[in-house]
Amino acid sequence: MKKKLLTYGTFIAMLILALMVPFAGAYDTIGSCEGCHGGFRANTYSSLAAAKAANPAWPGTSLALHNGHANSSTGTPPGMLNGNCNACHFGSSRIPVYTYQSSGAAPFNQGCSGCHDGPGLRAHHVNSGADTCYDCHSDPAPDAENVLRPVYTAALGTTSGTTRVNDPCNPAAAGFEGRLKDVTTLGLDNDGNLLYDQSDPACAVAAPIISVSPTTLSFGNQAIGTTSAAQTVTISNTGTAVLSVTSITNSNTTDFILTAPATPLTINAGASQTFTVAFRPATAGAKSATISIASNGGSAAVNAAGTGVTPVLSVSPTTLTFGNQTIGTTSAAQTVTISNIGTATLNVTGLTSSNAEFAFSPSTIPPIAPGGNSLLSVTFTPAAPAGAKSATIGILSNGGNATVSATGTGAAAGALSVSPAALTYGNQTVGTTSPAQTVTISNTGGTALTVNSITNNNSVDFVLTAPVTPLTINGGASQTFTVAFRPATSGAKSATISITSTAGNASVSATGTGAAAGALSVSPAALTYGNQTVGTTSSKKTVTISNTGSTALTVNSITNSNSVDFVLTAPVTPLTINGGASQTFTVAFRPATSGAKSATISVTSTAGNASVSASGSGVTAGADDVALVKLSAPSTINTSVGRKYETKIIAQATTTVKETEATVTLTTVYPSGLQVRIEHPSRTKDLHANDSEPKKFEFESEIVCAKKGIWPITWTATIRSETNSNLLNDVLTRKTQVTCY
Repeated sequence: MKKKLLTYGTFIAMLILALMVPFAGAYDTIGSCEGCHGGFRANTYSSLAAAKAANPAWPGTSLALHNGHANSSTGTPPGMLNGNCNACHFGSSRIPVYTYQSSGAAPFNQGCSGCHDGPGLRAHHVNSGADTCYDCHSDPAPDAENVLRPVYTAALGTTSGTTRVNDPCNPAAAGFEGRLKDVTTLGLDNDGNLLYDQSDPACAVAAPIISVSPTTLSFGNQAIGTTSAAQTVTISNTGTAVLSVTSITNSNTTDFILTAPATPLTINAGASQTFTVAFRPATAGAKSATISIASNGGSAAVNAAGTGVTPVLSVSPTTLTFGNQTIGTTSAAQTVTISNIGTATLNVTGLTSSNAEFAFSPSTIPPIAPGGNSLLSVTFTPAAPAGAKSATIGILSNGGNATVSATGTGAAAGALSVSPAALTYGNQTVGTTSPAQTVTISNTGGTALTVNSITNNNSVDFVLTAPVTPLTINGGASQTFTVAFRPATSGAKSATISITSTAGNASVSATGTGAAAGALSVSPAALTYGNQTVGTTSSKKTVTISNTGSTALTVNSITNSNSVDFVLTAPVTPLTINGGASQTFTVAFRPATSGAKSATISVTSTAGNASVSASGSGVTAGADDVALVKLSAPSTINTSVGRKYETKIIAQATTTVKETEATVTLTTVYPSGLQVRIEHPSRTKDLHANDSEPKKFEFESEIVCAKKGIWPITWTATIRSETNSNLLNDVLTRKTQVTCY
């Protein structure tokens, strides 16, 4: 039993000593065990009653504590240190004895703990009622280590004289380190770095930790089928043990390219390894992938994303038609628009023409952004021989290829002329054919030309009879074709006869009116009233509308263009006139003012239209009845600056009296760019009522250009009678445009 108690006591004492020594350093310095166990001094020794009561077997002599340590094994009481004072004392001094240091060699250089270590010391304190470290140590935080580290010589429950530290890190404490009863393991600051072992990274169990950066890779837009720049991912080992990476995998190998070292691979603590990821979309649209890394230090993932975009080539127009172009000359440029209707940049990699007669510019096209376009100009310069030409313009790109077909005709030096340029047929009964009119195609050049086609755009109403094309017309020669009018229905009709050739193109217009089966005829076509006093009405003149056809026609309207001066008396329309029948209306002249007057009486019908012209002169009552009926002057004149240009202005006058003398005066208005002189501005002549035609008054004029430009001249003629020279009977004006160069 005693042996068991000693063994247990030794175990507890060693444990307490092992725990208390570092606490002494961690909290306060404990001078010696004598605080509880009395002095170790050789002279006076007084043990504490509590200590003796707790261990009544302790030696009770005055020097028992000191001598029990210092005496030899044969002394009284027997000692343990055989007189080695330095085992407990530090330096030359013998007072006091410190529990944490001495002058002795190991194990004594650790004071009492050199011998009284292990769980026995801890149990000793607990059994003595000192179960809390704070009973002796008041500082709650570690101080700098001022004691040697605890001695762990062997496993718990054993003792040894070895002082070598064989465990720098203890297992972590299960509870509060300051409570002796609550701590089943040591958990002290074993390595002296001011961190208790349970919180000391140096004492942590070594383990690898994986860290990956970055965890997101954004590639943005990338043209499909092309590879982006690679992005680098770094795998780091932030742990304390070797990291073993067992796999690096890519969830989308279709669109993302993973370039990584072979696995498994190892990464030492604090070291790193890299791999790269590139984006190569196979199709358009948003793409993503997860790069997964598995290891003994955990797993990690990197998310990669990008959008596959594609350029798309669009070309407009795809056909260019240049028509005829004289050999050796260059046409006007035609434009081709090259567009990118895709979602990525379009690169035009090549431009070609299959025929050098068709040229393009520029020779290269810059990259085209999505939604953008660029322009390509194409020209046609035909070379001999003349004839149809064609080319294929090729456009190559990363968004597809396209072609543009270009055609044109190289025209020889021959010159095309067509005469007449217009064919007029008038009224033609529906369903009947007019006499054919001939058109002549001439080559006024010195070399042959080829007529490629002669076409009629209205074959319903016009009949074209032309030679077969193509046909050749030598220089100076000609060829003819005919056109007849055969209206299918009534009404105005027209056609364009188009002639294309190697020497250019031409056209002939053809017009006519399809008349219903009835035939409209109006007689007379003109009504002349002569002079009529203003405000008085002439005798009526009759107009006959006849239907010379075999079936009835309908007169739709009979209208008067000048109801102020002419009085139309006609039946109500519409009216029907049977074949061979007729109908009449009358027109009278009642001038409202003096001067020449005219009107057009228009007749419209289902068998065509007709018109009757009416004219007369209004004269003032009581005057000499003289009047100007016409003033003639050139409409345009072209002359050079400083040159004298002579011209003649002619006025014509009439009278209603038997005989009178009239004076005609010519005046002019012109700008500063001209100088105009009328040699005799007034002319006097005798007028007779029975003159067969109006009397002419001629005025010689000189025009000189003062400076370049286009200048107007206004000529004004006035007439006066001999009876009253102040009476102005009539005024006429004309304008001439003079171009001075």
